Amino acid sequence: MKLTVSTTQRIQLCRDMRTQTGDAGALRAWWKLEDIFALDDKEKAAIKFQTRLVDMQEVYLWDSSVSLPDKVVELELIDVARTKHALTTSVHRAQDRAWLEPLLAELEESASAGLSLVKR
Repeated sequence: MKLTVSTTQRIQLCRDMRTQTGDAGALRAWWKLEDIFALDDKEKAAIKFQTRLVDMQEVYLWDSSVSLPDKVVELELIDVARTKHALTTSVHRAQDRAWLEPLLAELEESASAGLSLVKR
């Protein structure tokens, strides 16, 4: 499945992947997805991306006024399921609606198109 993700969605997806738990095999699957969505060094520099530790939590900061092109990623069905799992099990705030709702809708559309999203 092809998934189009904005810069904000990519950053938040990486955050969600980093909060997942599991055995070594599961962690490798989460790391694979994090690598797919991660910004490269040039993209990070362009948006002045920073990671800070606040109250023992990683906080991501960036200049949201700088626009980067959306990225189209190709995901296997299992990766679609894992991405949806990460999004639906991570803690979000109401203000995340602007980036979260379109992403969930796109993932759910793939399910209604007849793709089986099996939780693994």
